[in-house]
Amino acid sequence: MNAKVSLMNAINLVLDDVGSENTNDIPVLKVWAINADRRIGAKQDWKKQIHVLDAEGCIVELPTGVVWVRGLILGDAGCDCGVSFDFAFNQLNLNFIDKQTGVETTSGFLAIDLESSSEPSCSTVRWEVQNNSIILDNDFDGQKVTVQVLQYELDANGVPLINENNVEAVAQYLEYKLMKRSRWAKGRSDKFSRADINDSLNEWHRLCSDARATTSRPSTSERAEIAQMVNDPLSGHGMLLPSSYENYSY
Repeated sequence: MNAKVSLMNAINLVLDDVGSENTNDIPVLKVWAINADRRIGAKQDWKKQIHVLDAEGCIVELPTGVVWVRGLILGDAGCDCGVSFDFAFNQLNLNFIDKQTGVETTSGFLAIDLESSSEPSCSTVRWEVQNNSIILDNDFDGQKVTVQVLQYELDANGVPLINENNVEAVAQYLEYKLMKRSRWAKGRSDKFSRADINDSLNEWHRLCSDARATTSRPSTSERAEIAQMVNDPLSGHGMLLPSSYENYSY
């Protein structure tokens, strides 16, 4: 298993590289770092979670680290209501306008209304996600909303955890973004040349590809399990050898 580390590891790395102790940029660096991690391909770092949240007017604020909202149930269905969501998607055949690739671009099709029975029914309430909050078409102030999401695991300080193989690539992306932002500096001495910025961008692409390959590489235990399955006398590759009675034995 690849270890997970705090997103702050990448941020601290880039702050050390640029020799800066200014912490004012940390909020925007976190946003950039999450975007970089998602570009690398961080689906294995996300966990399916169910939260019961409070609606304030037509706004439901999402927890930190949410990257995808699968659906919602109006009311308090509990944090272990996965069966209710599965029923809604499998039996009611609810579809979404888009595939919800991330919080900033997510737009949902229908909310789900949980009535007295344990099986939810389809509702006409439309919703979308903006700025890490669910925006409902109707006012549900003071009511509970149960949401099923994909989100990052968080450390003790509420900072997302990322794959340790992605840290260097994420830090490089942050350096590229800081260099690009320098083009807007008023003093010419503070600006990086286009050549330097392009070199940083190319290094980001290289490290991004390397992180993807490293993350997808089987671990020692996974390689051992694969080798055992391949060499198993009852189900391994030996069962695919030509037989004298038929083309292949399975």
